[in-house]
Amino acid sequence: SVSLPVLSTAGAAQWATGASGPWVNCPLDGAELVCNISSLTLTPTTATLLYLTFTPSPVLVGFLPVPATFSALMFDDNIDVIPVTITGLLNVGLLASPLLVTTGDMVTLAVTISSTADASSNVAVEIPASQLDGILMMGLSSDSTMAFTCTSLPTVAQCNLTGMELGLSKIEPIDLWLFLVPSLSTTGYLTLTMTARADHFLPKTANVTVFVKGMILPSATVPVVVAPSWPIAGQPVIISMNLVSTGPTAAQEVVRLLQSEVSGVPSLSLVSNTSGFSSCVSCGESYCCSLGTHIVPPANLQVWLQVVPLTTTVGSWGGTLTFSALNFTDSNYTPTIYVMAQNSIVNVTSSPTSPGPNDLVTVAIALQATGKSSSEEAIVVSAEDINGGLGVRWNSVNNLVTSDDCAPISGAFVCRFHGLAHFSTVPMVVYIWFTPRSDAVGWLNLGSYAIGDFFLKVNIPLNITVIGTLTVTPSSFGPLLNLGSSIPLHLQVSTSGQTYLGEKVFTERAFFAGGLSWSTSPVSSLAQPCPAVDATHMACRLTGVHFNSSGTALFFWFTLLSTALGPLSAPQFIVAATGVESAMVTAPTPFGQFFASDLTVLPSQSILANTAVWVGFKVSVNTTWPARTQLSVFRHKVSGRMLWAVRPSVAGAVNCPPQGKYLRCDLSVLSGMTASVPLYLYFLPDPFVVGKLHFFINISAENYITTQIDPQIVLVGTLNPWFTEPQFFPSATLPANAPAQVVFSVRASSPTYGEWLTVNASQVQGQSLQWGNSADPAQATSCPQQGPFLFCDVRAGVEYIPTSS
Repeated sequence: SVSLPVLSTAGAAQWATGASGPWVNCPLDGAELVCNISSLTLTPTTATLLYLTFTPSPVLVGFLPVPATFSALMFDDNIDVIPVTITGLLNVGLLASPLLVTTGDMVTLAVTISSTADASSNVAVEIPASQLDGILMMGLSSDSTMAFTCTSLPTVAQCNLTGMELGLSKIEPIDLWLFLVPSLSTTGYLTLTMTARADHFLPKTANVTVFVKGMILPSATVPVVVAPSWPIAGQPVIISMNLVSTGPTAAQEVVRLLQSEVSGVPSLSLVSNTSGFSSCVSCGESYCCSLGTHIVPPANLQVWLQVVPLTTTVGSWGGTLTFSALNFTDSNYTPTIYVMAQNSIVNVTSSPTSPGPNDLVTVAIALQATGKSSSEEAIVVSAEDINGGLGVRWNSVNNLVTSDDCAPISGAFVCRFHGLAHFSTVPMVVYIWFTPRSDAVGWLNLGSYAIGDFFLKVNIPLNITVIGTLTVTPSSFGPLLNLGSSIPLHLQVSTSGQTYLGEKVFTERAFFAGGLSWSTSPVSSLAQPCPAVDATHMACRLTGVHFNSSGTALFFWFTLLSTALGPLSAPQFIVAATGVESAMVTAPTPFGQFFASDLTVLPSQSILANTAVWVGFKVSVNTTWPARTQLSVFRHKVSGRMLWAVRPSVAGAVNCPPQGKYLRCDLSVLSGMTASVPLYLYFLPDPFVVGKLHFFINISAENYITTQIDPQIVLVGTLNPWFTEPQFFPSATLPANAPAQVVFSVRASSPTYGEWLTVNASQVQGQSLQWGNSADPAQATSCPQQGPFLFCDVRAGVEYIPTSS
């Protein structure tokens, strides 16, 4: 018999004496298959040819020594090894794979590999290198970040499982994930060939077919934004691109961009950046710009695309260009373009419109932008003409209380919004508050502008003119009497701050008999003429003169009309300069004047009381006699009435009626006369006056200086010491050395003062004399001697008046 181990076989064996049989089964006997060949006769001299057939164990691969035991009755067993080498079988199954991929995309293949026996030596999976772009990776899950990089050989990329301490088991297949990028030069269908290998196993190849869609991309050189890369909102941009593709295109080569990302219709040129542009067409929500030609690698295609980024864009445009072709995956490119938004000034108002140097100014600035800002918005105001102590404040609402400070930075005040307000396509208003510098005059140099991230600086026309104060002080202010002659006028002009423009003085021409000239020097020969500016005015343009707070002296010379009298004939000088309030000063009022001469008093200047007087004098005027000329004296200086005439005769004399406390003589009949006129007054002086009469004669008229004449009349009073007969006590005849008393009364022509009595001292014994107002000697007063007289001071006595004594 011949015995074979059953484990070395698939469980069956047969034997025959010929290659074609008949075959006899070898039954199982324990652990062996026993082929009973007892029907054969074996001899030492003749060889017997025996054929054995069996299927090796399917779970075994490689070299398999099968021991065959030959035995016979009365013979020793002979074991002969049958050398068998077994090659295993591999199977590769595809669990998952994409059907459509894009050039450059990573492809994930999920595969399962099974074997007819365990495999542990040189187990590997290979893909031809020509089908790949770069490396091949393998992992045990779909997470590519956990995958291992396979080995790149000259012709294949090989993933060795043995090196990863992985093997194949006859019991359970192994699942693997392969990660690869198909060759970039492939467009269309691509068959990926995967081959599984292991020692003592037949290689197993599996094919996976995918469709690779190509891509059109800008070249490796960054596309150039021809002009400009920082456009202003609404400005066209030209982008120059060299387009390359992963494979040849065949049709429908198009550049697309969304209509919502541009203003207007873009255009494309294959000629240059200045010509050959064709408008793109609307395609749904996009504009489609047909290339009109194919791209065949390795050549590229240069194109120029002109677009106007959406006008509301602020900063990075973000517009995306999409390149497509038939059987090509869309590719996107976002050019680096930053759009500079613009602000426009809708309105600027200030209150007050023409502030004073210390007024708080509110400025409302209305701005409207091409787009909405997001950061670093600010209003900048030059600090040159602003009160630095108070600074500048701002708010997005008209409320100073809740306003914020503007920071002083490098000669300016910067009002940062800090997210509290933004520029927008809808007009927004910013309010700022400040006080001009105290010495600011005229137009303020505010230099204001608005800025923000990705916003062009826009100047804000803060046309604010501070109206400073201007003060004019004449050096003298009195009536003008020298009519018809050159009149000097000195004005001192001061302002709240320095002026720089428009300094002038103007007045009406109607008041002047000649011209008007001016100078900063009191020397008239240095004066400059003031020309006429129109039919009614003339102006002194003060070239080279600027006003300031220290004061500026101006001198003027002019001649007034001789007929122009009174306040309404006084010229008004208006002093002006840009940025200050005009001030008006009226020249001294021109007045007429009376001149009196040849004064005479008849009968004389010193007269007795109750004597009538003629006062005569000549009167002339510096123009012509005015209407309604009056001559007046105080009523109490005249007893009764007073007459006036042009000759010393009562005949034809005119009465001067009383008016209030005056006697007024109407001299209107003299109106229009130019020669001097003799005037005479006839009156009885007040008899109660003794001494200087103080008889003031006033000549007046409208717009004339009142002239006063004092004729220096002195009234001499009279005393009557014997108004009653004197009485002597005890009698008129007295013995020697007898005391005597005399009683008498005195009467005066007018009230008196400083009264006294004198008696020759030699006629009084012992020079003893007393006086009194009564007969009582006890009430008497002594009269001291002064020289040869005894002097009785009777001022303490009663006043002597004509009606009493």
